[in-house]
Amino acid sequence: AAKLNITQSTVSARIKGLEDLLGRPVFERSKSGADLTTAGEQFRKHALALVRVWQRAQLEVSLSDQHRDHLAVGATMGLWQGFLLKWVARLR
Repeated sequence: AAKLNITQSTVSARIKGLEDLLGRPVFERSKSGADLTTAGEQFRKHALALVRVWQRAQLEVSLSDQHRDHLAVGATMGLWQGFLLKWVARLR
């Protein structure tokens, strides 16, 4: 909820809606938290693939005709400030 900047009740409602659509629970809930069920593990694989396809589609549509490729770099803030900003500038 915090990562998505939404309330916990919203997350719970969305998970409930997903479980209703699938007809099976995707989480096994306990006092210590929640774990994916077998159905949840199966769905997770497909969900990750869907996210990758969506990101690729967004990238392809948004790239201008001048650019054929895209580079994504992720790192901690310390690396960005000390090294990566200069490195990325040299790549251009």
